[in-house]
Amino acid sequence: MKAIQYQVLRYLPDRVSGEFVNLGIVAYCPQEKNIQGSFYLKSTRLHSFFPTVNSRYIIRTLKSIDAFIKKMNTDFKKPLFTNAPSNLREITQNILPEDDSALFFTDVSKILDLDVDTVLKDLYLRLVLKYVHETDHDTLADKAVWKQHYKDYFDKYRLTEKLHPGKVKTKMDEWDFERTVQNGTLHCFESVTFDLSSDDYIRKKVYTWAGRVDELKSAKEPIHLYLLSVLPDKKELQKFIKEKLDNKELGNTIIEIVHPKEAEKIIKKVKTALENHQ
Repeated sequence: MKAIQYQVLRYLPDRVSGEFVNLGIVAYCPQEKNIQGSFYLKSTRLHSFFPTVNSRYIIRTLKSIDAFIKKMNTDFKKPLFTNAPSNLREITQNILPEDDSALFFTDVSKILDLDVDTVLKDLYLRLVLKYVHETDHDTLADKAVWKQHYKDYFDKYRLTEKLHPGKVKTKMDEWDFERTVQNGTLHCFESVTFDLSSDDYIRKKVYTWAGRVDELKSAKEPIHLYLLSVLPDKKELQKFIKEKLDNKELGNTIIEIVHPKEAEKIIKKVKTALENHQ
């Protein structure tokens, strides 16, 4: 058995309320000069607890911490490296200084176990993933996509004030959309995140949307559905999502996936179409 040190990476935006969320684990064995980290790099967890948080900045910080830990572990393994610290805090305080920041490492704890990898996986499961329930927080995450990535563009082009709830009747169902605008075609803007914690859950969500889209094709009125999206980093998943959902013309229904980088261009196009219809 070896003495393994570990710290929890925690986000606590309000010291008064004390509400926090665990975002990662770092485990270290000085004897083996082995340091490992595991971090939750999806915005959905942050939004489910703190809907207004600037998740992009925090996720970038987590990725930087993850890269730093990986580099340290590589350096420790080099034959000429002899100065591995005896205490984990000596390492992590160089990553996040001990101050009143919302993102911080907890005090160092110790546990006896066989190896760092086992400790890391067990702690990550118990302290980080235990309360992650994608299905419970999906609606909150989808709403956050609108506020954080798209609403400002609609405001900029004076389209927010033109949006109104809309209802679409299909052969088997009836859909309510929160944001629509009519110009002969009913333009529906639905915010949705596919940047989720697991590949399996991403695929399940895509198939769910594919089923909805298939039902929409039975609507009698012309519809253009814009999925205002945040996509995962993996190229193969992006390809899968676009193959299933993007640029689909089904009967009177057109489906289009919008990425934040494309938002302004698409919204300008919609504004022009509305003006030309007047």
